[in-house]
Amino acid sequence: MKNRRTIIISAACAALAVLCIVFIIKNVGLKRAIGKGLPDETVWQITPEDADELVEEKLENTGFEYKRLTWESISGNKVYVYDILDGEKSLGEMLAVDAVSGTVYAYADGELSPYSDFSGYDAGMDESIEWTGTYVRKTGDDGSVTLMLEETEPGSFMYRFINADGSESEPGFGFYEDRVNGMSEYGEYSLSFVKEGDSVTVSCDQSFEYAGIYALGE
Repeated sequence: MKNRRTIIISAACAALAVLCIVFIIKNVGLKRAIGKGLPDETVWQITPEDADELVEEKLENTGFEYKRLTWESISGNKVYVYDILDGEKSLGEMLAVDAVSGTVYAYADGELSPYSDFSGYDAGMDESIEWTGTYVRKTGDDGSVTLMLEETEPGSFMYRFINADGSESEPGFGFYEDRVNGMSEYGEYSLSFVKEGDSVTVSCDQSFEYAGIYALGE
């Protein structure tokens, strides 16, 4: 009986030792993984893929490419760091994306500065474009159609058309492809919206009674 009890105790101790070893290995592995670039998801709210999209949007029409290098903690900011490429050659400048707020910074010598310090900065591209408004299209014989357009949340908008007699179309919902282009599936119609200055052009892949150029109303 005594030998049996000894064997049971020894087996239990061995099992406990194995569990301790597994626990240590997992924790050490986790720390090493984080150190190699896997951020704590409870703190890092912008994923690497989201950060890539933010940098790509900033570099649109500049001709530059990017390469995500690593992540760092700089002056209390957790950021993803990018090398900017001109073709296959490094431009010698870097950008950084705040992993919590999504703010894009210029990055040099371990310091963050406003994105406007980046040589590829284009004030015109960075300027916000206002879509919300009342737009009017003349239809002849002093008639008109009104387009009511409202941004409902970042990246999407709601719209409706109002005829000259005051009757209204069913409301539609769309999303922005970029700063000046929007798309919407409106029943059987695929609509595109293009913002140019104070006008919005509505076009369709087939005949659509509300297609045309709408100018911003008073």
